[in-house]
Amino acid sequence: MSEKVRMLNVPRRKTDEFYRYKMPDLIHKIEGKGNGIKTVIVNCEDIANALDRPASYLCRYFGISLAAATNTDSGKYIINGKHEYKDLMNVLDKFIDKFVLCKKCENPETVMIVKNKTLTLHCKACGEATVVPKNEKLLKFIFIHPPKHEKEEEEDDEQTNEGVVETKENPFDKRTVKITLKLKNGEKEELSIVGKDFDLKKIINEGHPGNRLNALIGGYKHCYNLSTKTLIREMFEIIFDANMFDNFAEQIDFFDLFLGDELNPQGMISFLEEFNVACAKYKLYNDTRLLNILLYLYNNGYVIKSAMKEWYDGGAVQMSPMKQKAKEFIEWLNDQEEEEEEEEEEEDDE
Repeated sequence: MSEKVRMLNVPRRKTDEFYRYKMPDLIHKIEGKGNGIKTVIVNCEDIANALDRPASYLCRYFGISLAAATNTDSGKYIINGKHEYKDLMNVLDKFIDKFVLCKKCENPETVMIVKNKTLTLHCKACGEATVVPKNEKLLKFIFIHPPKHEKEEEEDDEQTNEGVVETKENPFDKRTVKITLKLKNGEKEELSIVGKDFDLKKIINEGHPGNRLNALIGGYKHCYNLSTKTLIREMFEIIFDANMFDNFAEQIDFFDLFLGDELNPQGMISFLEEFNVACAKYKLYNDTRLLNILLYLYNNGYVIKSAMKEWYDGGAVQMSPMKQKAKEFIEWLNDQEEEEEEEEEEEDDE
């Protein structure tokens, strides 16, 4: 049996052993000899996933910081030369400080936003938006290979100092997904859709009835092997804007596939996290309708009590404007829970 990997705080300078944010300790091995010696980051993907960053960014940053060429073509994350654990960890710490942590609250729950040759870290916990300095050498690589959820259509024709950016073929574009729709008359409609024909924005804007909409969105998710968290993030970017509170009850219907009592609460938590990001992005924390919208989500079964409380308790609670605004609502939920427990005790006594 393989030895269990030690988990480290993110960032490592946090000393609380019960700190929520963790990443696996870096595992590396040296391969080759002489001029062909190289260092392999064995669990680069695991570390990157814990940081919610592409592993390619982390590997490239190792190369930039250590003045060494990197290679990921073989499925391994390779850095030319022999590099010691201590040096690798120092580079990892710098990557986390520069490209993961919020500069205000030091929370690692940030989302990378690439726009107009600028990289901004939006914090889900406190709402802070931090612009990464333009002199960071990794930015050139990030702009050429932006986070998937941020890639804009016009970037297909974008030119860089290296020349025209070539779009690599996405293997999922050729995947065919079969969807079965149940019609009102009891009959079924079979659809076969090729990946490249899926356009999430078009699906959302075409006004499909609920059953068909959910089937198409579910097909898109399956075709591109997306996590619920990633898909909810993509949908937020398409559906909501600065006027999101004006027709919120109507727009929330797009999330029926992921929200409701039958959903794993983790999907609801992902929804609340993206809702938090949107409120920060459009500066809606002071909108008087915020509490009413949280109540609407709860009363209509889009978010259950346990998910709401888990989201509220996680992260830097005291630093988040949205969580501060929601404090009254969370306290009301707690009061409701206490009243229910008291009623149950009284019934048992009888």
